[in-house]
This record gives sequence, C-alpha cells and structure tokens, in this order.
Amino acid sequence: MGKIGLLTEAEYKVYKRHVLEGVRMLESTWKIPAPSIAAVSQHHERINGTGYPNGISDKQIEIFGRIMSIADCFDNLTSPRPNNSAIMPFDAVKVLVNEKGHFDRRILMTFIRLLGRFSR
Repeated sequence: MGKIGLLTEAEYKVYKRHVLEGVRMLESTWKIPAPSIAAVSQHHERINGTGYPNGISDKQIEIFGRIMSIADCFDNLTSPRPNNSAIMPFDAVKVLVNEKGHFDRRILMTFIRLLGRFSR
C-alpha cells in the first residue's frame, strides 16, 4: 500500500527513480531485448517532452515506449490507488484523449479501437 495523500516534491523525486531502477534491474539480471528495455525506460516520457526521466520527445520515443505510456496511464486510471479510486474505462479513454501532446495520437486511436473489440 502506498502513501495516502499527495507526495512532497522530495518524495516525487524518489518515486520517479523507479524508471531508472527498473531499467538497471532488467539490464543486470535478465537477457531482455532492447525494445523491451526501451518500453520500461520510456513509459513516462511524453510526445511533447514533458515526461521523465529524460524529457525526450516525439521521434526520440521508441514505438514500445509510446505504447507503454498509453497502457501505463490507462492502467493507473482504471486501477484503485491509495490516492484515487479507479475510474471506468470509458472515462479513462476520455482522459487520455484530452491529454493533448502527451501521447502518440495514432497509437492512442488504435488502443481505443482494440478496447472496443475486447469489450464486446
């Protein structure tokens, strides 16, 4: 169980290290393909450069990083968390669509179409 309430700036800096720690563990422990490591290292990067840990943008973000950023955000929105209740998938899709500049629009639209197929 995580902390209840907003993180302080110092706590948020520590939290953001999970990306680099995850990459370090994958690189040192298993023979994970480079595209999979890119997915882990880039899952909080945003197309407009506002993400972390490296603040990269657009074409610098590999395809699996682009996919994982959408999947990770959708999972965070639809799963219960200490600070937030889960929201319904339809509402989560609305949040993703409204996050202008964060996600690859083509991949996001494909993700939404796939969700529609699985919900039937």
